[in-house]
Amino acid sequence: MTFLSHERSFPSRASEWYAIPALETQLAKYKLVCTLRLGEIPSKFLLWLLVIAVTFGIAVPFFVYYFVRTILNNTEIHQIA
Repeated sequence: MTFLSHERSFPSRASEWYAIPALETQLAKYKLVCTLRLGEIPSKFLLWLLVIAVTFGIAVPFFVYYFVRTILNNTEIHQIA
C-alpha cells in the first residue's frame, strides 16, 4: 500500500479551484459600484496623514481599517438588466 495515488482528490487545474460555472453565470448579472466621491478621498487621506504624523505612526493600523471599511461601506451591488 502506498501513500501516493494516481487519482487526484483535488482539482488538477487552477481554473477548477475558483471557477464554478453556475456561480459565474449568477454573478454575471451583478456589478459592483463604488459610490465614494473622488473629492472625499484626498481630504480624508490628508487628515489621516496628519493623524499618523502626530501619533508617530501609531494610527497606521487604524487608517488601514478605516480606509477598507470606507470603501466597503460605499460599494453597492447593482443588478444588470
